[in-house]
Amino acid sequence: MEQKYHWIIDNGHGSIDPTQFTEHSQKINGEIQTAGKRSPIFPEGHKFEHQCLIEGENNRSVVNYLCNMLWEKKVSYEKLVDTYKDITLTIRCQLANNIARKSSKPCILISVHHNAFGSTWNNANGISSHYFEKGDRYSTSGKKISKVFQPNLVEITKLRDRGYKGSNFKLLRDTSMPALLTECGFMTNLTEATIIKSERGKYLAALAHLMSIIEIEKNGI
Repeated sequence: MEQKYHWIIDNGHGSIDPTQFTEHSQKINGEIQTAGKRSPIFPEGHKFEHQCLIEGENNRSVVNYLCNMLWEKKVSYEKLVDTYKDITLTIRCQLANNIARKSSKPCILISVHHNAFGSTWNNANGISSHYFEKGDRYSTSGKKISKVFQPNLVEITKLRDRGYKGSNFKLLRDTSMPALLTECGFMTNLTEATIIKSERGKYLAALAHLMSIIEIEKNGI
């Protein structure tokens, strides 16, 4: 199958260098790049007790799984940010637009995130896909992409369907190619955070993205 698109893969937010973890757990002993983007501390007796889920770290892990899958499938892709630093949204948009200008194929941007509600454990849950929309303006291609990704994300991860949504996120608004931002479950929901932090949870999130990319490569947008 001849490839139709060049995929730009973004792991949202800054992470933390693994060498800054303590020797006994992933409890942080260094600087987290994006303040606030984390779960509460997992409780006593939990499999991840005394640890917290760092969004940038988890986004990066899902993207690493996804990029390995894309490489195995010989799908053309480029990772947008290959650093633990928290690159600003403005710079991320510039980087994506530069890639698109140089690409011989139309580009599609996928930005992987995890959601949160407040700063304590609560019942907010589910998975969602976001395309650009503001007022009566929206990305036709972005909406089509979201309609492919969202069912696959729900089917493969088994998380609640929060739907595909039009959103005025900068990374969706200020990039020159069709773009999608996925929110792969809630870090502030203990059940979902446990899944999100597990290797199986990361793998399944990546697999859902892969299956969506393959579907779009096959059928176009």
